[in-house]
Amino acid sequence: MHRIDGPGATEDNRFSEGSPTLGIPPTMVTADWANAVQEEVTTVIAEAGIALDKEDNGQLRDAINALIAAAVAAVIVDPVASTRDMLAGGIIEWEAAVIPTLTDGLPLGLELDGAIVSLTTYPRLLRKWAGAGTNGTVPAWYRCTVGGTRDAAGGYIKLQDRRGEYSRGWDHGRGVDTGRVLGSSQGSTSMSNGTLYVGGTPGAGIIQSISGMENTASVSQSTANSSAATASTSITTGDVRVRNVSTMYIVLV
Repeated sequence: MHRIDGPGATEDNRFSEGSPTLGIPPTMVTADWANAVQEEVTTVIAEAGIALDKEDNGQLRDAINALIAAAVAAVIVDPVASTRDMLAGGIIEWEAAVIPTLTDGLPLGLELDGAIVSLTTYPRLLRKWAGAGTNGTVPAWYRCTVGGTRDAAGGYIKLQDRRGEYSRGWDHGRGVDTGRVLGSSQGSTSMSNGTLYVGGTPGAGIIQSISGMENTASVSQSTANSSAATASTSITTGDVRVRNVSTMYIVLV
């Protein structure tokens, strides 16, 4: 494309009607310039995939609109896919019995229940993989076959089982909870000797009441450790728990 530069064009390459009185001719529209304009316009129309139509004087407008729409569509971000790309693999608490299905047909996440799931269906879970070096030993997040056999090239991955479990920050060299492998389980501290006392004086050798233990066992009666002949205590072993709120752990996919 270029500005008009034929006979009669102004010094700044514009059209002029000329002046018969002053003997100045009007600007001559040359074939060179007209062809340049024609090619410029038709190239835009062709780029939009529109066939030239002699009877349609709105094709340039339609072509520009079509090209703009195509450019906008090319940069539109799929919010579901982009969110999954950013967050997949994250573990969150989900306090609802139903995990919603998003617009791509997949659930928001999967319950951490120790299941074996397909990496073809949930490819982003590969970022949770423990790696080939530890695939044979880690308790979860190892690749495997559909039947659960460990295989570093397997098309499935073993989820962690968080049901009924608390989380604890990995020691990672601090020295507070040494010897732990990331993702490993740890048993609870067990309490014994004391869920109930009857008679006697509290503090006189009788173990005070401990309630709310789990996995209780080994119940027996004893009058030991008491200064009162009528005292007895129920000796029970069990696991201690802290106050808590029941939640579901899910991994985002």
